[in-house]
Amino acid sequence: YGTTGFQRVIRGVAERMAAPHLQRFEGTTPEQRMEEACALLREQNVVADWEADGDAFLLHERTCPYPVVARQNSAMCVIDIAYTRALTGMDARLVECRVRGDGGCTYRLQPSAVSA
Repeated sequence: YGTTGFQRVIRGVAERMAAPHLQRFEGTTPEQRMEEACALLREQNVVADWEADGDAFLLHERTCPYPVVARQNSAMCVIDIAYTRALTGMDARLVECRVRGDGGCTYRLQPSAVSA
């Protein structure tokens, strides 16, 4: 498979995870998508909140949805990034990571011209 194949698999997993929830995000502004993403994460027992960061947003996951698995295999973090992208329709970058020793996971989300 190589790197390209791995990325395709991860994207597919994330899209399948997000698919049942996408209707909640249709026709919403980027701010509403952030609020909806946090609400969905809270429904999944993840303590989450967000804040504006210039023309982008920071999504803070205060608790990890996969704590045991993520400590053993960072692929779960890659899946979570792809899941966040699939849900919000925004580019997501992991800027803080609990597995790397940070207090929690923070994603920087950048709306694209298409999703704005």
